[in-house]
Amino acid sequence: MVEICDATNGTTLLFHVEYASALTWRSVRGLSGRRSIGLDEGMLLHDPLRCIHTFGMRCAIDIVFLDHQLEVVGVAAAVPPGRLRWCRRGALQLELRAGRADALAIAPGRRLALVEHAAARTRGTLVQRISTWLARKWQAVSQPSKNALRRARIRV
Repeated sequence: MVEICDATNGTTLLFHVEYASALTWRSVRGLSGRRSIGLDEGMLLHDPLRCIHTFGMRCAIDIVFLDHQLEVVGVAAAVPPGRLRWCRRGALQLELRAGRADALAIAPGRRLALVEHAAARTRGTLVQRISTWLARKWQAVSQPSKNALRRARIRV
């Protein structure tokens, strides 16, 4: 479990956020099957397809799309059950209770941060694993590949 905070002033926006990595049963299921979602609850997903489905959901949700630097790049408000939403630049997806993104003033351009719960620190450093993954992804995106350099006839 992690907390989602505002990166500029450090105020906590969500207290109970679950994390599910790519292509696991937990990430495919997401918040499906729950009757309701608490005000301070959410789920942070990493979906390589950059899309979220609401099949099997029993209530509408807000979907916040984040890039590799945890900056909000898109918000899909009150997505009803049985729908599909995607964002091309959304490397991570945050599922929230419907209306929470608007209530917390989460809009494109806002930068968020992850803070690990004290109880979760004993099990490992989830925030460090997510941060390492994001750093590797950002490095891979920002540095040209060896094949691209070879095609441009630059010696590696």
